[in-house]
Order: sequence, then structure tokens, then C-alpha cells
Amino acid sequence: MTMAWRNIWRSKRRTLVIISAVFIGVASMVFLSAISRGMVYSMVENSINNFTGHILIRDADFVSDPVVENRIKDAESIAERVKNELPEAKVVKRIRLNAVLNTARNTEGVSLVGIYINKEEDASFIGSAPLEGSGLKNDNAILIGRALSEKIGLGQGKKVIISMQSAEGETVSRAYRIAGIYDAGQEQLEKRYVFVTYNSSEKMLSVHGDATEISIILPENDVESDIYSAYSEELKAVLDKKYSVMSWREVMPALSSYLDLFDSFMLIWYLVVFIAMGFGIVNTILMAVYERIREFGLIRALGVKWTGIFRMVVAETSLIILLGLAAGNIAGLLLVWYFSSGGLDLTQFAKGVEMFGVSRVVYPVLTFGDILMTDATVLILGLIISLYPAYKACSFTPVQTMRDM
Repeated sequence: MTMAWRNIWRSKRRTLVIISAVFIGVASMVFLSAISRGMVYSMVENSINNFTGHILIRDADFVSDPVVENRIKDAESIAERVKNELPEAKVVKRIRLNAVLNTARNTEGVSLVGIYINKEEDASFIGSAPLEGSGLKNDNAILIGRALSEKIGLGQGKKVIISMQSAEGETVSRAYRIAGIYDAGQEQLEKRYVFVTYNSSEKMLSVHGDATEISIILPENDVESDIYSAYSEELKAVLDKKYSVMSWREVMPALSSYLDLFDSFMLIWYLVVFIAMGFGIVNTILMAVYERIREFGLIRALGVKWTGIFRMVVAETSLIILLGLAAGNIAGLLLVWYFSSGGLDLTQFAKGVEMFGVSRVVYPVLTFGDILMTDATVLILGLIISLYPAYKACSFTPVQTMRDM
């Protein structure tokens, strides 16, 4: 190993080129894997904060036909039963239905959400969304998103009319004053949801004490854990069969599957990046091998077996890759640390990322498994690509080297 260490620095320029290639590849893999995982976690967390919660209870018929007739009747008693089963959980009931928002010039389809605003903190995005205005101080107030405000051209203090179907089957309308404009960080949410007090919505719809959904937020905050499904099954056992009790994975099966397959996607990406990088490394090492034909021939002439030359070239290549790997890990970790506080601003790509439910600012998430997978991929493939140059090096005979001199 000492000889291999000396040999790699005989041509410092070539060694530094290979180390730089490995360094850039590893640093990019570490950082981009952290950003990719951060984007996936952002998608999951945004979906959970989009009123789903960790567990969502609805009337079984409401899942396929979301109308006011298919609401949860006596929702407060159901919420109490959930609280008894899961005392550490946060339980929030809401009324969430499609409605029509009318102004003097515009008509927009929206989703009206009747909430207790003081209970929404840590339960949905509206609980922590920056708000411009006084908020839901009375039953005549309504909150709208900034994107919707800009679209309809109305701000605070302006009047809008909300129309929807009541529990009695009649179309009802009510006037509200815009008391706040919220920023959700996602344009699609800002255009879709408008908020009123729970009391206002239940009076307008004639559904006193009822709700369309009960959202449950658990203290465990591991999006990859199966514990939410276990709690969901526990609630199914104690609640009536007419209620649909679903964990967030059941509510969003496509996103759940994507999260489960994320590590496989990343491994494929690692392989593609390093294989592309490997061609350059192999070519550079082969050049070094052919420049040392005389040296290898003389070593063979002195009685060193071909296995000794083979091990020496493999050791040299491995040392170079290890140096690049160490430097790349340090650089990747520094990049993750740098962006962990302020995040990576994707505002200029907002339209694209919001389509997938990703926030405009993404915070990198790096796990020990990600680093382990990166390092293992680089080390294994690095060992493999060192075999061919090593084979070529030990294939030269003393006679060949003398003839080629």
C-alpha cells in the first residue's frame, strides 16, 4: 500500500484529475440525493397539511360522492371517541365542500372550508400560513389565497358571495367580507381554498354539529413509518363501518408508492452517474498503465508475479477513488449544511414544482442510508473499473516490454 501511495503521486496532475472527477461525482450525488429526498418529503408533508392529516375519517359514501348529504353526523362524539383511543393525537373536525365564489365581475369554483382557526396550527397549512389582514374574527369574515385575490382583483374589505348546496337540497348563498389574504407557498392551494368559521359554514349548510371530515395529527413525525396505518386499523376496529378511516398512505396511494420506491430510483441514478464517470477514470488509468509498460516489464523480470502487479494497480486505483470519495463526502455534507437553514429557493421553477405539490423552498434531507448507498456504490464500482487496467498491466511480459522500448 505504501508503494501504491507513492506511485499515485508520481504523476500528480493525472491523479488530481481523477480525484476531481470522483470528487465532483460524489459531491453531486450526496447533495442532489438530499435535495431529491427533501422534495419527496415536501410533497408528503404538503399533502398531509392539505387537510389529510396522518389519518382522515370521513363518511364511507363521502369518499366517492363528496356532497353535504354524506357528512359525518354528530362529529363531536366521533372526535371524542378518537381522542379516547389516541390521547396524544390532535383531532380536528372541518366542513370542506365545493362552492362557487361570485363577485361583480367573476365567478370562480372554490373549495370552502369551515374551520376553528385556533385548532388548525400544526394540523393544516392554514394554521401556519402568513396572513395579511385581521383573520377570522367573526362569522362574516372569509380568508382567500393571494393567487385568488390577484385573479379576481379584490383585496381586504371587499365583498364576495359564496353559493353552495345545503343539507336540505337547496342552493344557499351568503355574503362575506374578505378579512385576510393568506400565502400558502403554492399557487394551486391559494386559488382553490377559501376559509370561513366553522359556525358560519354549519349555519349556512344547516348541518349543526356535523362535519365532512375529521383529521388526526399524531405526535410521530416519520413520513416513512407504517405506524399511521397501524393506528388507522386500530380506529377501524372501534368505529362504525359506515365511516372511512384511512391513513395518509391510503388517501394518497400514488405518493406512498413513490416514497417506497425512492431508494430504488436513487440507486439507479447513482449507477448511471458513476458509470458515466467511470469511463473517464478507466481511460485515464489505462493511459498511465501504458506509460509504465517498461516499469511493469522490469518488475516482472525481477521475479515479481503478475498477481503482485495486479494488486498494486488495484491498490493505486482504490486509493485515488477513496481520496475523491472522502473529499466528495465532505463537500456534499457542507452543501447540505449550507442549504439546511435557508433551503433551496425554487421560486423561478414555481409553476413546475407546484404541479407535484412541492414547496417553493426545498430543504435538503440527508439520511445515513443515503451516504452509505452513495459510498458503497462508488467503492464497489470503483473496484470493478480498476480490474481492467490491472489486468492490462500484468499482461505485459518482459520480452514485450523490451520489444516496445
